[in-house]
Amino acid sequence: MSTGHFQKLPQQYKFVIGSIPEEHNEEITVEAQFNPKELQIDSPIAWTEHKAISAQSIATKPMEFSGMGAETIKVELFFDAFEDNSDLVVEKIKALKRMASVREPQSSNTKDPNQRPSYCVATWGTQAPFRCVIDGINVKYTMFSFDGTPVRATVTLSLKSATRPLGTTGETAFEQASARKVNAQRERMQQERDARYQAGETDRRLADRERRVSSERAEIAASRESRQREIDQRYERAERERRVAAAERQVASDRDAERMREQRKKDFDLE
Repeated sequence: MSTGHFQKLPQQYKFVIGSIPEEHNEEITVEAQFNPKELQIDSPIAWTEHKAISAQSIATKPMEFSGMGAETIKVELFFDAFEDNSDLVVEKIKALKRMASVREPQSSNTKDPNQRPSYCVATWGTQAPFRCVIDGINVKYTMFSFDGTPVRATVTLSLKSATRPLGTTGETAFEQASARKVNAQRERMQQERDARYQAGETDRRLADRERRVSSERAEIAASRESRQREIDQRYERAERERRVAAAERQVASDRDAERMREQRKKDFDLE
C-alpha cells in the first residue's frame, strides 16, 4: 500500500473499517463519526549487517536487504456523544474491540480459524480498500455522563497490512460492497468535478460578458465625455466671439464718437 491509498477527503466520504466474515461469523462495521485529521503510514524495510565479516567496524560493514515488512497505518478516530447523551461512544469502541478480539476464545481447537481475530478491510473515499488486521487499539476517554458512561473518546488504531488465510480466493461480500461503495463515490466525485467545471465555465463566460459590458460602458462614457467637452468648447468659443464682437462694436462706436467731437471742435474754432 502506498500513501495514496488514503487522502484528505470531504466529510461525506467517511473512513470505514469492517471485519471480513468467515464461516458465518458476524460482519462488524465501524464508520468514523468524524474523519481523521491525519494518517501515519509506516513501511518497514529490513536491512541486516553482513554476518561473515564480524571484525569490521559498524561504519564499514556491508548491509544485506532481507525483505519488506508489512505496512502499518496508525489512525486516530474521535467519537462524541455529549450533545445527544447516547451510547454511541460505547457501541463504537465495543465493535472495534470485537474486531480485534478472538472470535471464539472458549474453543479448544487450536486450528480453528475462530481462534484468532478477524481480518479487516479499511476504506476511505475513492481509495483502494486496505486489507489488514488490527494490530493495536488505544482508547482514551475524555468525558463522561453523570452516571459514568463515556460520551467522548479518542481511539488510536494500528492497522497492519495482511492478506486473508491461505486457500481463500476471490473477494468477500464485504470487499465487494466496499468496492461498489468506492466506485459509487468515485462516480459521485466525478459528477461533482464535472458540475464544478460546468459552473466554472459558466462563471468564466459570465465574467467575460461582464468585462465586455464594462468595457463598452466605459467606451460609451468616454465618448459622451468627449462629445460634451467638444460642445462645451464650442459654446465657450461662441461666447468669446460674442464678447470680442461686442467689444469691437464698442470700440468702433467710441472711435466714431471721438471723431465727431473732434469735428465739432474744428467747426467751432473756424467760427
